[in-house]
Amino acid sequence: MAAPEPNGSISLSDHERLVNALYKPGADVSQINATLTRYQKSQEGWNFADQLLQSQDDKVRFFGALTFTIKINTDWSTLTVEDAGELRQRLLTWLVRLVRNRDGPVVIRKVCAALVAQFLKSWTSHHYHDQVVLNLQDTIPLIHVLLRNPEVDNAVVEEAIKCFQAWVNYAHGSSVVDASSKDFESLKSLTPLLLPKLADEKLFEVTVEFFTDVLINFPAFFDSGIYASLASIFTSPSATAYMTALKAGEGDEEAQDFSRLLFAYGDATVQDLAQNVHDYQLQRVLVNLLDLLDASGYDDAGLQICSQALEFWQTYTEFATDSLFTAGEEREAWMDVSKEYIAKALKHGWSKIRSPNPEIVASWNSEIRIDFRALRQDYTDLVQASFTLLGLATFEYFAQLALDSLSCRSWYDLEAALFGLNALSDSVAEDPTGDEALSKIFRSSLFRDMMDPAVVVPLQAQVTALGTITNYTSFFERQTDFLPSMLDFLFTFLGHPTLAIVAAKAIASTCSSCRKHLIPQINGFLQAYEPHSQGDPGVREKIVGAIAMIVQALPSDEEKINPLSVLITLVERDADYCYDARIANRTEEALGSGLCALRSLSSIGKGLQMPDDAVIDLETEGNPSNPWILPIGLDLQTRVKRILHAVTGYLSFDNSIIEAGCQVLRTGYKETAPGLFVLPPEVTVDFVAWACESGLGYTGVAYILDTATAMLARKRNASSPVMSNAASKIWNLVLNLIKKSPSKAPIIDPEVIASCINLAEKMIPHHLRSFFGPESLSILPEFFILSLESLVTPEIMPKRAAGSFWAAFVQRHELANDVGEKVYIAMQVYGPQLCHILIRNISGEAERSELDMLSLPLKKLVFAEPRAKVWLSDALQSEFFISDKVDSTARRLWLQKIMGLRGGAQTNSAVKELWMDCRGGNMDYAS
Repeated sequence: MAAPEPNGSISLSDHERLVNALYKPGADVSQINATLTRYQKSQEGWNFADQLLQSQDDKVRFFGALTFTIKINTDWSTLTVEDAGELRQRLLTWLVRLVRNRDGPVVIRKVCAALVAQFLKSWTSHHYHDQVVLNLQDTIPLIHVLLRNPEVDNAVVEEAIKCFQAWVNYAHGSSVVDASSKDFESLKSLTPLLLPKLADEKLFEVTVEFFTDVLINFPAFFDSGIYASLASIFTSPSATAYMTALKAGEGDEEAQDFSRLLFAYGDATVQDLAQNVHDYQLQRVLVNLLDLLDASGYDDAGLQICSQALEFWQTYTEFATDSLFTAGEEREAWMDVSKEYIAKALKHGWSKIRSPNPEIVASWNSEIRIDFRALRQDYTDLVQASFTLLGLATFEYFAQLALDSLSCRSWYDLEAALFGLNALSDSVAEDPTGDEALSKIFRSSLFRDMMDPAVVVPLQAQVTALGTITNYTSFFERQTDFLPSMLDFLFTFLGHPTLAIVAAKAIASTCSSCRKHLIPQINGFLQAYEPHSQGDPGVREKIVGAIAMIVQALPSDEEKINPLSVLITLVERDADYCYDARIANRTEEALGSGLCALRSLSSIGKGLQMPDDAVIDLETEGNPSNPWILPIGLDLQTRVKRILHAVTGYLSFDNSIIEAGCQVLRTGYKETAPGLFVLPPEVTVDFVAWACESGLGYTGVAYILDTATAMLARKRNASSPVMSNAASKIWNLVLNLIKKSPSKAPIIDPEVIASCINLAEKMIPHHLRSFFGPESLSILPEFFILSLESLVTPEIMPKRAAGSFWAAFVQRHELANDVGEKVYIAMQVYGPQLCHILIRNISGEAERSELDMLSLPLKKLVFAEPRAKVWLSDALQSEFFISDKVDSTARRLWLQKIMGLRGGAQTNSAVKELWMDCRGGNMDYAS
């Protein structure tokens, strides 16, 4: 519909049609919203709101009430005192009328919101302060009387306590009540009256809630006398009764409330609890907090209590650790006592994280299982935090506990002890001082028992034991005598239905750490793996990758050829089976085998990569031979390419296959020397050609384009003729992909658009000659237009990619004269358009979350482009500046600021400031 101007003549029916048009299918929401916004911002907006509230349509009335709120928030400063009073009366009149007419709650609530907005604008903080103080002065005597008088009904006392709690919370969150004021002190004076209520069974719950809430949120409200009184309560006979019930797992709701109060007290007084080692009551509190670590029961309440206890001891340990570092050489006596308490906390907590009998575990629901796993994670955090204070003693404690448990075949105790050892692996694994304790464990009967079919070891204990091997592979690197027997043990589990994947991870971890020590066993590895080469795909992928790690450690590339040939032969079996299954229309089997083949290739490729911590021998003499340019190496590479092309060709309809194929290519991109997976760039070019010309799905095309982008991002050999030729071919393929798409929607899928633009960014600067190559010149304008249009699309991926592209393109680069000239011409054509689009976004169109991304090309433009000021000035004064809330003078001042910042970090803040000024208090009607 044609929208009349705000100052024109418009009837209520016109207003109604305008609002209702928002809800019609196919409506031009942005246009309607813009019209409604103009009315809202105009001086007639107040009358506009009145007219809408007169409608019989509740949707229209809602927009009327909303308009009042918007006007109050944006135009309040234009109202006189008389205007404000009249507005309040209008709103009250509307509220009464709507309530009498039994209008819907949505409209009434929106009018109430407008009244609240008007009230908050009318009242200054001074008025508010005066009223609050008056209320507080009236409230304190009333609460005082109600708490002191034993004749007052409990229900009234309960409300008085809740009122007191509300005032304390308000005092904490507001600057109105000064902590040193008489009123605040009067409020605090009520607290002692509450202490006796803890002994009143009928008032216990509300009183405990008060003390718990204040201890957690406002502990400074209580003075030392209140804390001392609470400590005495925690050592009273009633507290003993609560503790007995809680430890037995029989605590009722009252006992649960008591435990929450105890934990809140512990957190609030952790410093006093740690330092006052001669205070009997405080030490008794610590004992209670220890006892709750291993309270009986695995229901929700029992696990919650233990979890809270672990959180307290974590806080206690962190305080003790911080104090130790702060003290330096002047260690205080209490610090040694704190270590004793932390050691006891580990022992108490250990008994709770021990898995109960299978019958109990079988009865757990999913929530209890999750809570128990979370409890074990909390215990891990405590173990790790304690190591700084307790050192190797903690590690030796768990190691001895594991040996003791093993000697009496107490498998669940053993599992919990190994769990503790695993928690310390990050702190101990690299330290040889723990080797003696680990040697005793790995030399024990543990792993022989696990292989003995006559010995029944619970599955969880086996999983944790395998995890111990994985976590302590550095030990095997130092103590290589253990390697053969340990790997024999791990290989025996590759056929286990549950433990195979865990064993495979342990093998991979061991091979990664000990690859050089395992070179003599490489043939044995291949033979040991052969029986499992048709097993679980995940296991196979890890094992071939593990063997590849050993291959990587071989001294020369010539020695790598044979074992790699064996590995590729194993992968070829999967590729062949994939082909047979596909021909027989057994699609699921084909997918399974195909994925296994490609992922195995990726795993081998990753295994062949040089470790990050590898030492490069700079004194190696001579030029080592390169078998990868000889027939023996090229043949092996050809086999890899054949697998890659065959499987992706058979199953091109499946995105997971395309992604796995791309991962194979990427493994070679990271290499810095020739190797099996360092395939010629032409292989990637062929993949891109296939993606762009074969009708592959959007997701598959995006995967392949992103892979080509990764290749172009490499700086190694970037300027070589081979790479330049590949870059030129890939770029022309991408441009043709853009060209052959529908003109109004260059590429339908935003993921593909983003991938095309990301690839273009990686052409800069090394491949700019190819970017402006003769074959691309006729299509290049379409790309530039696509990248500019992407900056105003609602899709975040193309917008982010376009922002990065233009940030890279406008930068100064050292270029040959002919290439630099082409960049200059392109900027002359598209630079002004870029500025217009950036200003369009910054002046209100963009979302707040997009501003940093849009600031990036702006910063680069200002810093690198001499013509940026002129272009930005034109854009700021053009129709592309979509807000009318910022005048021309403010725009000029903003541009001066931006140019003065010269692309510095503060540009982001300046962009956000302008965006907020442009948005103002405006709200979308359609939102």
